Amino acid sequence: MGVIEGGVMIEGGIPLSVNPFATVRQVSSGGVIQTAINAAEAGDIIAIEPGDYAETLSIVKDNLTLVGLGARGAVAVAPAGAND
Repeated sequence: MGVIEGGVMIEGGIPLSVNPFATVRQVSSGGVIQTAINAAEAGDIIAIEPGDYAETLSIVKDNLTLVGLGARGAVAVAPAGAND
């Protein structure tokens, strides 16, 4: 896992060019993304580890960045109850 920052791959990194002073809130597989959104301040980055998340997200704050870590498609968010 990693991101390309300034043309350089940073293993396990978050693109801080989005906001170099941001708080990065990590959501582990099996965690709740909405909890991180609720705790976030404007400008924060929410880093979501690979996994399937069954929840409906509500974002009413300005300037949040959600970053799915891992390969493309490694993070899947389905509406709550969609898999029932």
